[in-house]
Amino acid sequence: MIGDDGVQKLYDSLLSRRGGIEFATHLDEALIDMLAEAGEVLTEIDEVLAEVDKVLSHGVETCRRGLAELTKVTAELAELAAELTDVAVGGSGQYPGGGGVLFARLHSCPQVANLVFQRGDA
Repeated sequence: MIGDDGVQKLYDSLLSRRGGIEFATHLDEALIDMLAEAGEVLTEIDEVLAEVDKVLSHGVETCRRGLAELTKVTAELAELAAELTDVAVGGSGQYPGGGGVLFARLHSCPQVANLVFQRGDA
C-alpha cells in the first residue's frame, strides 16, 4: 500500500537519526483493537437503525389502519344520518306522548377516536 511505504520511510528516518529508537509493538495492537471496536460499534448502530425503521414502519401501518377504520365509521355514520332524515326528532319531554327520538352522546369525540384506534389494533 502507498501509505505503508510512507510510514516505513518515516520509521527508517527516525531510527537513523536517533540511533535506535523503536516504537513499542503494543501501540500497533492498541490501534488495531480500537479500530475493531469502532467496527463493532458501527455494526451495532446499523442494527439499532434497522430496529428503528421496523418500529416506525409498524407505527405508520397502525396509523393507516386506524385512519381507514375511522373513514369506514364516518361513512357508516353518514349512511345512518341519511336513513334518519325521515325520523321526527324532538327534545326530551317536549312532546310527552309523541314518541320522539332522543339522541345522547355517550362518548366525547376523543374517546370515539380512541375506541376506533383500539379497534384497529385488535
